[in-house]
Amino acid sequence: MALVRQLRAQYRIALVDEFQDTDDRQWGIFHTVFGDSPEVRELGLAPALFLIGDPKQAIYGFRGGDIHTYLTAKQVAQQAPVLDQNFRSRPAVLRALQALYDNGGEDAFLERDIQFEPVRPGGVRIDADYLRDGRAAVALTLRVLRSGGDKAMSADASRDAATQACVAAIHQTLVDARAGNAVLRGRPVQPGDIAVLVRAHREATLVQRALAAVGIPAVAAGKQSLFATSEARDLRALLLALLQPADEGRLRAALASVLIGQRASAIAAMEREGDLQRGFQAQLLHWRERWQRGGPFAVIADVCAEQGERLLALIDGERRLTNYLQLGELLQEASAQALGMHGLLDWLQGQMASADQDDEQQLLRLESDARRVQIITLHKSKGLEYPLVFLPFVGIDGGAPNTASHCTVHVGGQRQLHWKLDKDEAWETASAQREREQRAEDARLLYVGLTRAEHALWIAVADLAGLAKTRLAPLLGDLQALRAHADVHIDDSEAPAALPQLAAEVEGELPAVRALTRRVPHDWWGRRHRAAGARRRRTRGAGTTAGARAAGTRCGRRGQRSGRPADHGQSRR
Repeated sequence: MALVRQLRAQYRIALVDEFQDTDDRQWGIFHTVFGDSPEVRELGLAPALFLIGDPKQAIYGFRGGDIHTYLTAKQVAQQAPVLDQNFRSRPAVLRALQALYDNGGEDAFLERDIQFEPVRPGGVRIDADYLRDGRAAVALTLRVLRSGGDKAMSADASRDAATQACVAAIHQTLVDARAGNAVLRGRPVQPGDIAVLVRAHREATLVQRALAAVGIPAVAAGKQSLFATSEARDLRALLLALLQPADEGRLRAALASVLIGQRASAIAAMEREGDLQRGFQAQLLHWRERWQRGGPFAVIADVCAEQGERLLALIDGERRLTNYLQLGELLQEASAQALGMHGLLDWLQGQMASADQDDEQQLLRLESDARRVQIITLHKSKGLEYPLVFLPFVGIDGGAPNTASHCTVHVGGQRQLHWKLDKDEAWETASAQREREQRAEDARLLYVGLTRAEHALWIAVADLAGLAKTRLAPLLGDLQALRAHADVHIDDSEAPAALPQLAAEVEGELPAVRALTRRVPHDWWGRRHRAAGARRRRTRGAGTTAGARAAGTRCGRRGQRSGRPADHGQSRR
């Protein structure tokens, strides 16, 4: 009671945004302190709790979010006006989505209490904002992929076919844009206007590689630990080789890395040509000496300078080069602890082993990333928006057989834990219910993906593995009926042959070349690092006091999410 009194004295009103992602325990706290609870009534206070959420976007069950919490709270809360204006999408996109969910009917979300609600355009977008061949572009393209036989394609074949079709559509859009036939608000469509939404990271890799193969720059957006990248593995291979230059296996691994990039023929020739191997080992010894004199960044900077032209020629070369240099800086900072080369290797391997998406050392966000096709998971896309959205894999069943030994389901408004036992009917019932709840969350995840688009959507459909089991299937209904819809295009054309490379665009005029008039010391990084270390040592005492004082009076801000955050209320989530 005392805590409720203190909190109510401190906060007059509580607003809980994204309430659909809460759980029973959180709801209990909110209701006890700010709702119409016995504690609040005993204090003679009025309820002061406002809940804002969209049950159609409850997609975080794996993090503990519980849609049933939202539905329970909805039954006891006073109803507020629905936010029925959409400020994100063109009217044509809203009409196309309405057509899909009209097909799905009341079963679209597998929950009677969750239904698709029509929304009105907010007036921010108009259909003429996106033009193809001088006319308002179609809002929804359904790309029909055929297996060529009586059976649907396998899961792997489906992903490959959907990937190639997606890349072909993006390629054609960019080709049309350069010809002036794909125009977004008066300018040609750029790669950065395009987002490909995927379910898993392996799908993101598949799409990124396919785009790179035809010269389309792409970036896997979202948080990723720097220590989980292939560049971290390359530096580990280099460090292992520097520690033992005579170890032929380590030498080969370092030479084969993207960082050093030796040709396979040259590596294979080491067995026949001893001089070649000794030359590579001499290079390692030189780098080792350089490392001992100037630190790890000196070596990494030298290698990047030598290999820079080759690295930058790669489709993701700027990203790779930035990662190498950022890792070099972190290694240099770690070397200040006098770890030695073996200690640095242990430190690097420890960082790599514990790396996850919430690691503080995240990838630097490059300005050029915003000019690339964005590849992002459906979960991370929530709350963001993109002009053109491609969904290549939502028509492929990604469900794996249920091998769990326990599950939690809702029975009579309560959560029940069930364990798998031999010939247990209760387990069979609970497992079937858990599968249904998972399919319901899949339906909500699909809704999130469909509603990210500002101007147009593209979806792969038809003879894909497990299409009938996906939550997309009921929305498609009769494709022929959708074909008659003015805002929907059914593309069942033949798959194109090999796509030509998309030539890189040069943005603006190159600056004039300037001649250097001053000399830069060869060990500039070492001098800079030693000076920075000296400054840190001089200010350590005062900085600690000031930092402690500041920590007591402020709280840190969470990092802003990448992408395009929506900022016009619930109807734009």
